[in-house]
Parts: sequence; structure tokens; C-alpha cells
Amino acid sequence: MNRLPLRLESREAMVYGTVDAATMWSEFEDEDFVPILVGGKAVISIWFNDFKDTDCGGSYLETWYNTFVTPKDAPLAVSY
Repeated sequence: MNRLPLRLESREAMVYGTVDAATMWSEFEDEDFVPILVGGKAVISIWFNDFKDTDCGGSYLETWYNTFVTPKDAPLAVSY
């Protein structure tokens, strides 16, 4: 059990980039969502966390990755 509010002390870095949407999404064709496209590519972010002290396990490293999506019946593409 963790106390609320949860206390996290960290340094973090976020990196954004683009990838080929068809390749990235090829295993998720049954999803209700599709990637938002920018210049024909999907946007991804990678978040590197260096937690120095926390209420949920002391110090540790953590990496998250994600993409941005929209409902399949309302695709969104942005040009630049």
C-alpha cells in the first residue's frame, strides 16, 4: 500500500520522434484506435525516468514509451 499523494523525486528526459505507422501498428489492427499521423508518420515519445527517492520502492530506473492515437472512425493527419 502506498500513501497518497505519492511522493516521487526524479530526473527525467523525454525524446519525441516519428516512425512508420504501418509497421508500428501492424500488430494492433483489431484496435478501435489508429495513430495520429504527422507528415505521414506516427509520433512516439520515450520517457526516461531516474527516480532518486519514492514512496513506492526507493530509487529505480524506468522507461515509458507511447504513441498518440485517435478513434479509427475519425483518423487525424497533420501536414508540416
